[in-house]
Amino acid sequence: MAEFLLKQDVINAINLDGGGSATFVLNGTLSSYPSDHCQDNMWRCPRSVSTVVCVHEPRCQPPDCSGHGTCVEGHCQCAGQFWRGAACNELDCGPSNCSQHGLCTETGCRCEAGWTGSNCSEACTNGSFGEDCAKKCQCQNGAACDPAQGTCTCPPGFTGDTCVQECPLGWHGPGCQKPCECEHQCPCDPQTGSCNLTRAPILSSILSQGTVPSKPPGSRRGQIHTLPAPQPHPGVLQQSSVSHHLKSPCRRENSPFSPGPPGWPLPWPWFSFC
Repeated sequence: MAEFLLKQDVINAINLDGGGSATFVLNGTLSSYPSDHCQDNMWRCPRSVSTVVCVHEPRCQPPDCSGHGTCVEGHCQCAGQFWRGAACNELDCGPSNCSQHGLCTETGCRCEAGWTGSNCSEACTNGSFGEDCAKKCQCQNGAACDPAQGTCTCPPGFTGDTCVQECPLGWHGPGCQKPCECEHQCPCDPQTGSCNLTRAPILSSILSQGTVPSKPPGSRRGQIHTLPAPQPHPGVLQQSSVSHHLKSPCRRENSPFSPGPPGWPLPWPWFSFC
């Protein structure tokens, strides 16, 4: 009987010699000593009893199963879906381990900013960012939005926190980080950097920034100078500033005129400075 119980790992104290000695069994280790020295009564066998096997129910280690389970017949039954291990002290969110983009918790994967899904395997899309992709990006003009922080990477021709501002005169490229390289300080296309401006929308945009061509004393004809635009039409060319046949060191196209703003006496020029 004793051999059978030993193999079942359920014997903790054994009195075999009739003298009250006890054999302590734990994880395959045996230790014999007088049983009345044991502090726990459960380990003691009466000295008056001989050849009696003292058995008590196996215990879990630790007895409370690390606070994450219940001890049943010496084995921890872990609570929840994610506690694992003999002592219920290991978190396991599955073989993907939150896809290396999150932290496994007792309620499941807690994803890093920029990721979502039960396994944190889905990157933020559709203009969202942050934890669980719960925030909306504010980027404009087709700018890329960082899925973690929501910062904007501006496309060529735009700048600012949300890429809503067009490049200032003399600058171009992504985030307006590149200076124009046109001759005679002529402006360039804010997107491509080209020195041949032929598109009316670009010209109109440049003029709307409050910069107009003029010929101050001592300057060469056709150079660009920064001056406040006349009212009531900000950015409109002054009559004395430029004409369709103005000779300039900047290259220009002989493009057709279009009507100017209401009340403006001259045709609205549609041509390029460079």
